[in-house]
Amino acid sequence: MTPAAADYTGELFVLGGIALTAILGWIGSLIVKRFREPTRIETLWQRLDALTKVVYGDEKDPGLLARMENAERRDASKGRIIRALSRQWPGDHVPRLNPEDLADLDEDTMPMDHPWRAHP
Repeated sequence: MTPAAADYTGELFVLGGIALTAILGWIGSLIVKRFREPTRIETLWQRLDALTKVVYGDEKDPGLLARMENAERRDASKGRIIRALSRQWPGDHVPRLNPEDLADLDEDTMPMDHPWRAHP
């Protein structure tokens, strides 16, 4: 081999490997397409119905949209409670929190006549 040809030997092997990989990938994709069963429209409608049930829910399961709205409402209530506590912090009285915010948090361990359950 001449010295000029020896400089390109590694590059030629890499180029050959890339070409061989590309050809094998192309042949493999043709084989997969040939043997794969075509998707029928009924199957697509069934998948769409299942996704619609997950998003919107039914009688038993509230669905993603309802759960997202509940989570947003609880997060807003948490923020309002934290702001109310921070505004009342230096005071010498017990903090008064909005009962609706406590109800959004499903706080049922506090009795209804507790002094914190009052509008600030």
